[in-house]
Amino acid sequence: MKTAEWKRAARPVLPTDGNWEFRGPLSYRLPVHRVLFGVLGEGSGFDKGTYIWRVVMPLFVPAEDVVLSWSVRIGGGARKFGNFSKDDLAAAIAEAAGGLPVSDEEALGEMVSRGFQAGPNRRVHEVVGYAQVLLGNVAAAEESLARAKAGTARTPWEEQIIERAELISRALDEGGRDQAVGQLDTWCSQTVAALGLRRLVAKVRTISCVNFRSPPAFPVPAAAAARQSGRTTRAGRRPSPPGSAVPSGDEDGPNLPLAPG
Repeated sequence: MKTAEWKRAARPVLPTDGNWEFRGPLSYRLPVHRVLFGVLGEGSGFDKGTYIWRVVMPLFVPAEDVVLSWSVRIGGGARKFGNFSKDDLAAAIAEAAGGLPVSDEEALGEMVSRGFQAGPNRRVHEVVGYAQVLLGNVAAAEESLARAKAGTARTPWEEQIIERAELISRALDEGGRDQAVGQLDTWCSQTVAALGLRRLVAKVRTISCVNFRSPPAFPVPAAAAARQSGRTTRAGRRPSPPGSAVPSGDEDGPNLPLAPG
């Protein structure tokens, strides 16, 4: 599905009580803090059907692509929408958006709950440990980080997880929770920059007209005062900063590059 088609399909059914940004087949909710919330339309290589994802991505684990490990594919793994009816596509997008957590705290709590059911998994233990740090449960975080560091790394990505978990453990020991949260927020900023996400809702800036007929704040020569008399200047609006956008992929699944939106 092309970017323009995705926007036409998604924009009318996204919740109106939030602010949404688009990048390729990804719609994400603003503002963006420590967790990315969105809806992704993944095209199929076999037909015109589209897989719809409810995207929940922890940004405090460094990444250069959208990771779908904590996301849900609407309708199950093989269900595609839009092949024969645009109505089912719209319904799936609305379902995905409507089921998103309302806050970072809710999403972090769900990650911790899912982590307890996951069994031995170094990736999961890392995310759960960081989520527990952010939620303020330091003792539980230390246990999860110990699981993330346990055993011998057999792959480069396992080595990276162990290195990050050790860094957060040292931060907790040396500087307490505040230092650990600071490091996690640094990783959030790095991931946001790598994905090209807009973090905040753009503000409309207006500059009022300035009337120079009011008395000057400091003495001026009489001739200059005479020249200023009766003049007004009018300042126009400054343009809002341009938007940005996102690539996508899943460490454990398909890589989903997105064209600029």
